[in-house]
Amino acid sequence: MKFAAVLCLVLAASIGAFAEDADVATYGGKKATTAWDIISADSNLSTLKAVVEANGLVAALDDPKRPVTVFGPTNAALAALVAALPAGTPLAGPLVTNILLQHVTRSKVSPFMRVGRSVASLNPGNRITRVASTTGGHKASAWRGGQGNTVAATQTLKAKKASVIVIDGVILPNNAFASIQAVATFYNYTSFLGAVASFNLTDAANAVSPQKTVFGPSNAAFAAVAGVVATLTPEQVLAVLTYHVSPTVVATPFKATAALPTLLAGQTLGLTAPAGVVAADNNATVVTSNIYYPGGVFQGINAVLIPALG
Repeated sequence: MKFAAVLCLVLAASIGAFAEDADVATYGGKKATTAWDIISADSNLSTLKAVVEANGLVAALDDPKRPVTVFGPTNAALAALVAALPAGTPLAGPLVTNILLQHVTRSKVSPFMRVGRSVASLNPGNRITRVASTTGGHKASAWRGGQGNTVAATQTLKAKKASVIVIDGVILPNNAFASIQAVATFYNYTSFLGAVASFNLTDAANAVSPQKTVFGPSNAAFAAVAGVVATLTPEQVLAVLTYHVSPTVVATPFKATAALPTLLAGQTLGLTAPAGVVAADNNATVVTSNIYYPGGVFQGINAVLIPALG
């Protein structure tokens, strides 16, 4: 009797394993083991394959000892993203890397996960949330990222140690945006955005070359210096704005430096670890950090940086 019970358990386990293995995607007669096996072989994910390779993320998706679930945008979805970015935006760099990491989680995710639940992505501080589907797509599965846009799942491809949920859009994290306007609007740096626009500097801020760091003062910081700004000439205000841009990309935590170049000729900024900015006449602290966009990186600060004004 005992032997029969054990035999039944063994047979049940074997049948279960066989059924599970039968669901694994097969390419070229070989069953996929990792998410990368699927992405590198599926023609509908060839653009994803290319950008993963360009950003050096293959190892994160190809480790059978550290299974992942990948939300894989289709070729059409990634083409739409590229079309929305300025021409010449680097597809290998922090902006795209952060977008890609938003699509990967160490959690095992099912399309049937309860609506409202979320999992942490490999993009620090970002999550992927299951939301109610409005289209009735694949298993009525829809997902949302840090910027609030929703994408629908169209297919789930299983590997032995991972899975790829194919999606019809790109899940946008809260640290990767299509323009400086989108950054400033999302994080409420609207006074800075207005000042930039008033001097016709928006296109320069969005230009993909050179890649730059934009230090954007908060609305409260602008309000605090409104009286001083009112006494400045337009040329001096332009100098102040130019002083907030460096033709070098720097991310927090900063490495201390006394001479970060700026676009204001002859004047530099200092950086102190982990998030301090030293200007000619005052200091500031980064309060919204490492927000990437096609032109470089935005660092939100709590004070207007004052250069030496002649």
